[in-house]
Amino acid sequence: MKWDLFVSHASEDKDDIVKPLVDELERYGLKVWYDEFELKIGDSLSESIDKGIIHSKNGLIIISKSFLNKNWTDYELKSFIMKETEKCGNILPIWHNVTKTDVMNRSLFLADKFALSSEIGVKLLAIKILQKIRPDILSSYALKSAFREAYKEEHSKTKKINIKDLNDGKIVHNSLPNYILASSFLINQIFCDVWNSDFKSFIENFAKDWDYDREFFIWNVITNSYLMFIRNNKISFDDIKKKKDIFVDLVRLSLGDTEPNCLDKDEYNILMQIYMANYDYIKQFNLYHN
Repeated sequence: MKWDLFVSHASEDKDDIVKPLVDELERYGLKVWYDEFELKIGDSLSESIDKGIIHSKNGLIIISKSFLNKNWTDYELKSFIMKETEKCGNILPIWHNVTKTDVMNRSLFLADKFALSSEIGVKLLAIKILQKIRPDILSSYALKSAFREAYKEEHSKTKKINIKDLNDGKIVHNSLPNYILASSFLINQIFCDVWNSDFKSFIENFAKDWDYDREFFIWNVITNSYLMFIRNNKISFDDIKKKKDIFVDLVRLSLGDTEPNCLDKDEYNILMQIYMANYDYIKQFNLYHN
């Protein structure tokens, strides 16, 4: 089991900040190592913590006066300092009711790192943490909309869908660049006979993405792959069902699903090769870099 985030904290801060923040992060689908969730009766505390630290890339350190007054928190902190030094981990500090002087008296290393303040509230803390370690979770609203629409089709197999993956979100950009607007209109027209989405909704989904350039990049890859597959396989313009099958599997592929849902295995393998070739080719031109 690998976790996105290990939470190091003092038990005195659980109710005040730790548990509400962990709940908010897990609501977005983040995998969090948190002792209340991971420790079971009879477990070795040190072994469980070691396992959590080893298999977590990021360490969220909630620094409070209680945290600074404990000795055992040094072990978790030093473990993540070592991981960060070896470039296999990141430390994300949150200051909770402490001053810079408080932190400096305990660790100059921590005092020198950019930290978030718990004063901004749990919801904004969660967004800023996600922006740092999992920006993909805050993106792809148009893809998720297409994914949701695809599963309304009769040819779709039964599959459980995590409701948080279909969260419509809120508008975070009040305006978008002209290149997004112009290209989105073209993309929407290309898929108008296989996807029930209007231009306004499509644009609104881009406006919900914290990183709309990433979404724009993926839609360009999908569109190019769709047109190339249809052309290479001489798919008839009037074969709406086949075009829908191609579109559905492309959207699912873009969201990380590597098994065919509509196409047969051989067709899907060809489609996946086209998708990956387009992904690598378009990325060469610096349209989007992760």
